[in-house]
Amino acid sequence: MKVDISKLLDGTVEVINLCKEVDISSLSIKGREIELLAPVSIDGGIYRVDKDLFINATVIYTYKENCARCLTEFNNKVSTVLLGRLVEQENNISEEEIDEILVVYKDGIVDLQEFIVSAILLSFPMKALCDEACKGLCPKCGQNLNLQKCKCKDDFIDPRFEKLKELLD
Repeated sequence: MKVDISKLLDGTVEVINLCKEVDISSLSIKGREIELLAPVSIDGGIYRVDKDLFINATVIYTYKENCARCLTEFNNKVSTVLLGRLVEQENNISEEEIDEILVVYKDGIVDLQEFIVSAILLSFPMKALCDEACKGLCPKCGQNLNLQKCKCKDDFIDPRFEKLKELLD
């Protein structure tokens, strides 16, 4: 997604509104293939503040993945923020700017595609869950405990507490 910011650079406008959709079909995160179900929606703007340019936008996407606990396929809609300061490609970055999120532009054009993908990747949960209260699978029979309780007997006793069990018996 390339945006022409030349009018911001020459001072003709103070804001360029972004209300677009970007087609990203899938992403790969450390071996996890993530399928995006709809185009990624970007809503926000690029603003001039004094001599600096800033981007502030909301990124909304819907993805399909398998739950890490029960292995059920589910869809999830996520909203994340895209924030950063625009800098020209030829500018040297000072030590103060290292901690900032910088978006590089060249010849009045900024390519936000990589920046959008980075925002999406950073917003993904480490462990994808269909529900926070997901009970997962039974370790013995493999029954999905969200659907029904299995009849497996849980007779595991932590070896550190075996002596206490003898006292109760």
